[in-house]
Order: sequence, then C-alpha cells, then structure tokens
Amino acid sequence: MIFKIGIYGKTKERALMAFNQYIDKIEPNKIQYIKRNKYDMECALTNGMLIKAVVASESCKGQKFDRIIYDDDIDDKILDCIIYPSLVTPVWSFRRIGLDL
Repeated sequence: MIFKIGIYGKTKERALMAFNQYIDKIEPNKIQYIKRNKYDMECALTNGMLIKAVVASESCKGQKFDRIIYDDDIDDKILDCIIYPSLVTPVWSFRRIGLDL
C-alpha cells in the first residue's frame, strides 16, 4: 500500500519550492526516484511513500492523499472545496468545524 503525501502550493513556483525543501530533508539512500518536469513533481521513497506537489486550483480536483501540507496563502474557498476533500481520512481542527474551545 502506498502512503501519499500531497504538497499544495498557491502557485507552481511555491509548490516546487516547498517540494524541494521537503525532499532535501530526506536521506538520499531512501529516495527511489524524483520526477520534476513541466507536469509532475513527485518523489517515491524506498518504503513505499509517494510525495507529490500540486498547484492548488480547480484543476487538481480528484487528487487523494493520506496527509497534506499546504501553503498558508491559499484561499479558504480552495482549502474547503478542493484541498480538504482530497484527504483520504479527513482531519479537522476545532476551529474549522466551528467548535469554540
């Protein structure tokens, strides 16, 4: 089973910068391959994990991830309608679901 991590950036440049910073923290011997081209930014690890960078927009609907990392500059509408639904197992903060604790 593949464990997928999605990195959402507001723009392609920001997604790529976050992807590169995240990948740079991984030991090289644990990386199976890294793909960076016009259409894909992904990294597969030897333990079966897949890390993929995505631009947060309407066109990324349908992506599914076990965990997500997202740009703080992304519009709340995109977060609520596209990014949060991309989680296989959603995790919500108290504030997100309206609890005032």
